[in-house]
Amino acid sequence: MWASVVWSIWKHRNRVIFNQGKIDVEEIFTLAQVQSWVWMKHKERKVNFSYSEWILSPLTCIKMVTK
Repeated sequence: MWASVVWSIWKHRNRVIFNQGKIDVEEIFTLAQVQSWVWMKHKERKVNFSYSEWILSPLTCIKMVTK
């Protein structure tokens, strides 16, 4: 999870620096949510929850994967 946050900050930072973007904390948070869900879906075979379930209750979803 922390890797997706760092990755999202890095990507957003590059967009701000190289494409004259504006700093948007909400966008960084959303990117981190999406990225962590995508990485989990591809890495763990046990992932059987939707993105909307992930957004509503990430801790519950993580517990389902670690069982």
